Amino acid sequence: MHDIGKRFLWVSAYVTMETWREAATLVMLASVGWLAGRKRLDRWAYGWFAFGMWNIGYYVWLKVLLDWPVSLLSLDTLFLIPLTWWGPVLVPTPGAQQSRVLIAAMVCVVAALAVVRMERGEAAQFTSARGEMVFPRRDLVHCHIRLAPQ
Repeated sequence: MHDIGKRFLWVSAYVTMETWREAATLVMLASVGWLAGRKRLDRWAYGWFAFGMWNIGYYVWLKVLLDWPVSLLSLDTLFLIPLTWWGPVLVPTPGAQQSRVLIAAMVCVVAALAVVRMERGEAAQFTSARGEMVFPRRDLVHCHIRLAPQ
């Protein structure tokens, strides 16, 4: 087999492995939400909180262990499921420089506030106003996140 064919098989196997790893991570984070919450919205909030904390930890430990990313403009694969999304670690938006880690921190704050409200017996719901707080100008953020060519 030619060298290029071996490389293709290795990359294909690696992407398959990473997709299953990502699926397992999502199941684990959903399980955290399920175990931590009592009601559907509690579980949703705890799951999002776990996802945000995991995301922050992921980038912190990549930097500590591998000294990566080299810069905030380094390209990264953001998600493999449901489609491959890639873009810079720092996703620029006009008027504010927001990184994935900052967005993850905001998700954690909103999820924690929802849990606190529910623990007090108050109603908590995800409205578009709260969604805009977590994902401001998501239309512009998505312009900077590209789908990998198929």
